[in-house]
Amino acid sequence: MLKIVATKVVRIPKQLISRSIGTARNPNRERAGILLQLTDRHGNVGQGECSPLPHYSVERLDDCDRRLRAVRWEELDPIDFDKPLKEQLGHLFAQASVPYPAARFAIETAILDLVGQHLKRSVAALLVKDYQTELRNQVPLAAQIRAEEAHAAMAEIEDARRRGIRTIKLKLGKPGRWESELKLASAIHDTFGSEIAIRFDANQAFSADLVLERLDQLASFRPEFVEEPLAGGLLDANLLTDVGIAADESLRHPNPLPGLESLIQQGRLRALILKPMLLGGAFVCMDLAQRVCSRGVAVVVTHLWDGPIALAACYQLARAIPGTLLPSGLDRHAGLGAWPASLFPQLRCEEMILPR
Repeated sequence: MLKIVATKVVRIPKQLISRSIGTARNPNRERAGILLQLTDRHGNVGQGECSPLPHYSVERLDDCDRRLRAVRWEELDPIDFDKPLKEQLGHLFAQASVPYPAARFAIETAILDLVGQHLKRSVAALLVKDYQTELRNQVPLAAQIRAEEAHAAMAEIEDARRRGIRTIKLKLGKPGRWESELKLASAIHDTFGSEIAIRFDANQAFSADLVLERLDQLASFRPEFVEEPLAGGLLDANLLTDVGIAADESLRHPNPLPGLESLIQQGRLRALILKPMLLGGAFVCMDLAQRVCSRGVAVVVTHLWDGPIALAACYQLARAIPGTLLPSGLDRHAGLGAWPASLFPQLRCEEMILPR
């Protein structure tokens, strides 16, 4: 049995990072977070991370901080190693009255960390136990290209290629830059052709009267998919296009899959973009993946420019996720720079050395 006897909530103060993150319409040059440390009666410490993204997540960091500090951890029911962890974590969230997805992810990660230490299993191995799936030995990566000018973008792509990455993502939707965005995509496509798979992320930037026209324009680049092209989201959308669509922000709905049914039936929903910091944890992502894996919908695991603990947890999730896993957005990123490297010497900004 796992019983929490002590907790530590460490606020990682807001830091200026090396380059902007977030959406094309809401760029952000600052990042902050919370490190949650739970201690059991044997002195083991499990770590989790809470890093909601401003202007994107539904909750604020201050709200999560107050909630995590208010939980009476010693009064929560213990975790039974012999029972399914997913149900026990759901019960624990209800006991602790934690409504915020990012805070839930932190708690879940810290608990899984502790359970894994007791059972000598990876977090990935714990996740697959209830889902009858197999662990992946490798997780292919996709690189997000942040540069807006062709020469700088090409340099980023070449760097990704040297590291074995063959899939890139371009953000779309910055006001007044549509023609420039098309020009950049064209330059990349002309230069690399089929050597590089391109995916686009519009973050719901295209209005209903423009979305089909813009998807048609993107079709010439043969994208892997376009994430969230439609303003207002994909729920109950009927997009008559040959371009594959991916759902990201639309998954924040409490029960999103019925609203995506039309796209699934038409074969247009190519992938779910699963972000445990946004959705409330790894088990939520596992459930969504399991529900679509037999219907021709793949998954991508990625982050909210989280810190090193959450990034490592996302990688463990990707190793365990059911169904078809496409190259995932778990490459190094600017948000890692907000976290003191001295806290996590095994998880560095320039590379991720995963603990067993």
